[in-house]
Amino acid sequence: MDRVSCISNSSYAERPVRFFWQEQEYSVAKILSSGLHPESKEFTVENDAGETFLLKYNFSKDEWTVTPI
Repeated sequence: MDRVSCISNSSYAERPVRFFWQEQEYSVAKILSSGLHPESKEFTVENDAGETFLLKYNFSKDEWTVTPI
């Protein structure tokens, strides 16, 4: 199961700050893009090592997926 920690002020998952992928924790250094869709919220982020990941939250399943891109 993928995990993402977010800042959530007025709504859930406003801004991701860290995530876990392959049992390793990464900090979000930069949000490259974000999008809101009827079924999900997505963030393309860069970690401290300069690697790029897609963080996607599925509303109906109440779960995150983390995918390197």
